[in-house]
Amino acid sequence: MTQKLIEDLMDGRLDTAIVALPVSVSSLHEEKLFEEEFVLVRPLKDARMPVPNSEMLREMRLLLLEEGHCFRDQALSFCNTTATASRDLMEGSSLATLVQMVGAGFGVTLIPQMAVPLETRSAPVSVARLSEHRPSRTIGMVWRKTNPLAGQLEQIAGLIRDAGVE
Repeated sequence: MTQKLIEDLMDGRLDTAIVALPVSVSSLHEEKLFEEEFVLVRPLKDARMPVPNSEMLREMRLLLLEEGHCFRDQALSFCNTTATASRDLMEGSSLATLVQMVGAGFGVTLIPQMAVPLETRSAPVSVARLSEHRPSRTIGMVWRKTNPLAGQLEQIAGLIRDAGVE
């Protein structure tokens, strides 16, 4: 979670935010909403090939977000590698950039499931679910523990959980 977002929540400029958990800020309440899987994005020409496992991904050119993005750390963790140990690592500033790089044949990447419809619509890529140890993240709502709207925010969180995610 960015420092700006935390400041906005703490200063009351925002009442709540939907983010990847945990945020680990003692003055913020975290309410889990759902789990979201990461999917593998690879060039369209690889669509019929077997889905690589985490060991095979370590040997591929892995495209990641720039340093400082929590999603980058989650992808490296899944591949059980570090940026310095990666054989051939390239970085991008956004998921859209990474997907376009995959479409151009520069490598493969992992993206959150909810990003697939938007980020892959204009790139010649294939999307595959990983077969083993599917990486995921927890998405939740956060707000100040002192927020007078806490009861209503808990109700909103409940509605989101009840709506489910496809």
